[in-house]
Amino acid sequence: MINKEGAYKPNHLYAVLSVSAVLFLTGLIALFFMFGNQTIVHLKEQVKMIIELKEDIDDPRKEALIASIKKLNIVKASSLISISKEEALSEMKKEFGAEFLSFIVGNPLYDVISFGVKADEMDQKKLHKLKGELLKMEGVRDVFFQENLISSIEQNLKKAKQIAIILGLLFLFVALTLIHNTVRLSIFSKRFVIKQMQLVGATKSFIIKPFVRRSFLNGLISGVIACSFIQLVLLWLWSALPEIRSMVSFESMSILYLLLIVLGLSISGISTYVMVNRFLGLKTSDLY
Repeated sequence: MINKEGAYKPNHLYAVLSVSAVLFLTGLIALFFMFGNQTIVHLKEQVKMIIELKEDIDDPRKEALIASIKKLNIVKASSLISISKEEALSEMKKEFGAEFLSFIVGNPLYDVISFGVKADEMDQKKLHKLKGELLKMEGVRDVFFQENLISSIEQNLKKAKQIAIILGLLFLFVALTLIHNTVRLSIFSKRFVIKQMQLVGATKSFIIKPFVRRSFLNGLISGVIACSFIQLVLLWLWSALPEIRSMVSFESMSILYLLLIVLGLSISGISTYVMVNRFLGLKTSDLY
């Protein structure tokens, strides 16, 4: 009994630590994708559309134009700014120096309106459609946006999604296999106990229940441990890079932690049920 009890506890500890490690790595990958998605959103919203205004436009018409642009669903209204040609020339002088612009007579620049587009609306077809709508508005001289940059973002995003799906599926398969094998090894050490209970007349459900109940507890503990370490990593990242704190919301992290705990519970429980059921179907001679 002492040997059995001594062997029983380390198996539980090994199962908990193994599942915790797998869940922790799974959570880190999910965290990486969450930060990656937010980074892509941030990059997309940094792409600006520039509207050059006609020289004869007055302030009332400019304000009316700005109000019309803000009403467009595709436009991120908070990013909209208006820059006069005098302000633009002053910025150019600061950047290039007054001597560099000394050969320019007068002010060849135009008043401009700059704004970003919502990340989920960022594709070339929608932007070209938006450009067409803007060109029809009163007071608009021309519209510009960085087509090559948007095309590059779209292509890289497609590649990143494909790689993420492949790596995610591969890692999920490896994680499920590792957790299943860990549970199998844990149950394997108790195969004789399972068979003895069956031989003395215990029903299948009576034998399986305590093992599944214990596996749920192990899965819960593993999930909590994994979530705790992920939170420590997140706190470290926030202290090192405070600007990324806003990239992941409390709701998204709560969902991630809940999913990790559910994953630990379900995989541990299902694997335990399958393995105990398998040993119940073996002959006594097959246990050696």
